[in-house]
Amino acid sequence: MGEKAVTGFLLQGMIIDVLDVDGDAPVLAGATEDTGLYMCGTIRLMDAVRRSWTERGLSYPNLRFETFGNSGWYDPEEFVVKVPSLGLQVLVGPSRRLL
Repeated sequence: MGEKAVTGFLLQGMIIDVLDVDGDAPVLAGATEDTGLYMCGTIRLMDAVRRSWTERGLSYPNLRFETFGNSGWYDPEEFVVKVPSLGLQVLVGPSRRLL
């Protein structure tokens, strides 16, 4: 893991701040062209971080991400989660979340 871990806060589609693990300083404000960011989260959170990253003129290949959620283009569907080591199988309905 890198020198800093970050956490983001999302309120009504806008990032309030991106803080270091101690909650002290905004991380993106101090980002340089050599900064790399690995993030995951909801689409809205990641879109806000990407916009902020781009507005600061930072190198896009240094921004890596993983999505927690769908694009919103399709209606929700039920799905099955299996945990073979525990012999569990859970049906998650279209209006439910696993997280």
